[in-house]
Amino acid sequence: MGSADQRIAKTRAKRALQGLGFDVSSPLTRAASTRNEVHVSDTHVVRINPRPDQRLGREGQLCTALPPETWAPSVVGYSGGTGFDFVVVTRKPGIAVSRRWPSMNRDERRKFIGELASALRQLHSVPTPPVATKMFGTPHLLDPAAVSPVVPILMAIDHLIASRQVDRVMLDDLADMVNDHGDALNDYHQRTLIHGDLSFENVMIHDGSLSGLLDFEWSRGAPADLELDVLLRFFRFPEAHLPSDIASTLSSLDFDDTPGWLAEDYPDLFSHPRLMERMALYSIAFDMAELITMKSITSASNMGPLHPVRRLTDLLDGLSPLRDQMIRLGLPA
Repeated sequence: MGSADQRIAKTRAKRALQGLGFDVSSPLTRAASTRNEVHVSDTHVVRINPRPDQRLGREGQLCTALPPETWAPSVVGYSGGTGFDFVVVTRKPGIAVSRRWPSMNRDERRKFIGELASALRQLHSVPTPPVATKMFGTPHLLDPAAVSPVVPILMAIDHLIASRQVDRVMLDDLADMVNDHGDALNDYHQRTLIHGDLSFENVMIHDGSLSGLLDFEWSRGAPADLELDVLLRFFRFPEAHLPSDIASTLSSLDFDDTPGWLAEDYPDLFSHPRLMERMALYSIAFDMAELITMKSITSASNMGPLHPVRRLTDLLDGLSPLRDQMIRLGLPA
């Protein structure tokens, strides 16, 4: 972002704070974010969404339905006004656990996962408030209101077949997999909250303990095990979820034991008898949501290992690292 854009972004943040009656004389520091303009003061975090989809105004309303637990965001104000929307929360103590994890020993990591499991159980017991259904797109191409929640995936496959930018055989095989296993998501209409973007960039740690869950903009009503798709994806590809300045500090080896610990502390999250099928469908829904938004799709020879076409092809070939994680947990292939 250029210096002029940075000044405009800071002005927006100050206007948001002024509108809530806060003093804006103290300095605001820009924080890294892939989607929003984020500024941090000594006491508050201001997140601004300049796009016309009202994601953060919705988040501000949604957070009022969360239980009064220490991990929950303390929202002091939000707006869904025309032009940009924002949410202001009280700053949580500590830092993102992704920054602390490399220096934590095994016992510290094990304790932290227990605390995360407890927070997730509390979150997943919250009935979905009406505002959570008012969402402009989701990271997963699934629709609980459709005849089958996988209908959007099949529609996206038809669109890609018509565009002739992706291998037709691969797309036909994906459609067969979705049709064969789609009924594993027949309960997708279940209405309890998930976080929806649960990487360790969005989890805070202070004095060795979990101090907060951040950024509920993708929170929505869904089966609790949808949470696993993003979380296990982070454990396998942490570098894809981290800012460039710290991406090299973590690898999948740092999370070898983490899925097993989570399964020990939150067994219900892994208890569905068709969990492997569900995880495959969630993975397809995530990758297709990314693929369908690409204006052009590069040739296969130029695709990196994390390109959605590569990930989908690997899934069809039985090489998905997410599938490998599930097998390591003792789940049937």
